[in-house]
Amino acid sequence: MWTRNSVLKMTRINIQLVFFVALAAVVFPTDCSMFCCRLQAVFADIQHTAQSVDDFPRQDMEKVIDQVASEDYEKASFEIPKTDWCNKHQMRCIDASDLIFRGCERR
Repeated sequence: MWTRNSVLKMTRINIQLVFFVALAAVVFPTDCSMFCCRLQAVFADIQHTAQSVDDFPRQDMEKVIDQVASEDYEKASFEIPKTDWCNKHQMRCIDASDLIFRGCERR
């Protein structure tokens, strides 16, 4: 069931996606367009918190990105909380982990 907060949250993520997916695609070793919108939104949010391409936590996220690219969503969702990014952005991390766990096919 959609609540006001969940709609606002998804709207915020979708707006971020529009602004940051092009920038985020620059820093990923794989083609970002191969990810579904849900996963693009996760990485766009990570890029947004980094505030610049140079600050993107590439090494910190390498394992997570590789697991998502190979569609191993469950492992990636358990790997992302181990990152420095999650230590700095705990609430966003919880959301990101949940979205990754759901992957592209899961609802």
